[in-house]
Amino acid sequence: MRGSEIQEAAQALDAGDALRALSLIEGRNDGHPLAIRGVALAQLEELGAARQHLRRAMIELGRMGAPLHRARAAAALAEIAAGERELSVAVTALAEAADELESLGDHANTAWMFLTLARLLVLLGDRDAADRAFVRAESNAAQSRSQVVRAMLELARAEARQRSFRAREAEAALSRAAEIAVDHPILAREIARQKASLSAPAARLLEQDRETILDAFALEALYRADDAFIVDALRWTVMIDGDVIELSRRPVLFELLRVLARASPGPASGDALIAAAFAAQVINESHRARLRVELGRLRRVVGPIVASRGGWSWSPSPARKVLTREALANSSTSGYPACGATRPGADHDAGAAGRCRSDRARRKYRQRGARALQAG
Repeated sequence: MRGSEIQEAAQALDAGDALRALSLIEGRNDGHPLAIRGVALAQLEELGAARQHLRRAMIELGRMGAPLHRARAAAALAEIAAGERELSVAVTALAEAADELESLGDHANTAWMFLTLARLLVLLGDRDAADRAFVRAESNAAQSRSQVVRAMLELARAEARQRSFRAREAEAALSRAAEIAVDHPILAREIARQKASLSAPAARLLEQDRETILDAFALEALYRADDAFIVDALRWTVMIDGDVIELSRRPVLFELLRVLARASPGPASGDALIAAAFAAQVINESHRARLRVELGRLRRVVGPIVASRGGWSWSPSPARKVLTREALANSSTSGYPACGATRPGADHDAGAAGRCRSDRARRKYRQRGARALQAG
């Protein structure tokens, strides 16, 4: 295949025109066309077929002695692993692909890989590793001077701000990204989707028997206020006097706190607490004994829990409300935003959408994937 045709197909991918790219390489099965076909199929969300073509491309490009293009194909495979919800595999594969691309001097795609990795790590709750990935992305983006990567940086920054309850900062970052990506339809669509999510219903706020639907801006106001204690059922945390206490590794304590918070300032019955924390259908004295032990542990974390005739009460301050943040009914709030698959045949990148929502994979990641960035 002539180089001009490969370049034309790569430009079609960059513009988000996967069908044109496929038509330009029709009938070709050598290394570069295989890689372009794999990325085009990823853009069309045919991830299984994309993976097959990219693996074949890696073999052919290796035989051709084209390490840079082979590394780009490996990077696209890493993004597909994220799209297929293989989170622990994706974390390791993205870090390895980024390191290889960086060693080969492809700073634009290196930055893209580290940004994709940072977004995934934010989703998985590993803020420190996400920060390290973001720093390396910024460094490579500065060397590449790619407009697409600059827009992706702002998009990743917006996502991090939104998840940190700083919606106005997220909105500003998205506006900057939109200005940069005006000629890149894939990124423009993702930026528009992310901007719309700021005003979309994001969570339910429960206060005794009242329920309020909040968007990102309302959540920012909620977490900036100092007049409430917030039990966050989406992140398994509780915020007390501005301090966030993590309870994701102590699920029994969190379930007890969740029931207490929803009943506050009144009492929650012992039976309700036992049913929530221990999933007991038939309650006996051993459950009641265990409840007293677990409430004692919870007391040391969140302050006084008082026994009364009606059950148990948690009201840490009479001057402040106790609120519970819950997921929207019939929805999942954890999603992996659409991102770009690295384009093996050119100097920038083009997109393949992916969604990652697997609690099992998150647990697997926490056990195995946290080592991926340590060497970097």
